[in-house]
Amino acid sequence: MKTKSILSAIILSILIGTSAIAENFKMKEEAYIPDIPFNTTEIFNAYMASDTNLFVLQLEEEAYIDDIPFNTRAIAAQQCCEKAMKQNFEMEEEAYINDIPFDTKSIAWQVLSQENQMSSKTTFYYFVSTTN
Repeated sequence: MKTKSILSAIILSILIGTSAIAENFKMKEEAYIPDIPFNTTEIFNAYMASDTNLFVLQLEEEAYIDDIPFNTRAIAAQQCCEKAMKQNFEMEEEAYINDIPFDTKSIAWQVLSQENQMSSKTTFYYFVSTTN
């Protein structure tokens, strides 16, 4: 244990000593030497703009495997529809406004009776009256 603490102290003192020496070491500012006869920035920008340096990942085409025994698109569409139908919309209650100048219930009965006379099918319609 004593050896570890002595060794740790020696390493710590070496690190502190080298960092203190490194703080005093400063590089002299050198004058610019125009020894490169071309603009490296322009060359780098041209290289980056070219299409030759782009890496294109190409995957092998795989054969279609029909291993899912159900239609996933139909199931996803059904789930979205069910989720939308379960959404609860809070709407404020509106007061009854009697602004229609004709009786919509009697007009609906007339139209339905005409349709029933034209078709051979018998259709039953049920209307709920909102007035007492």
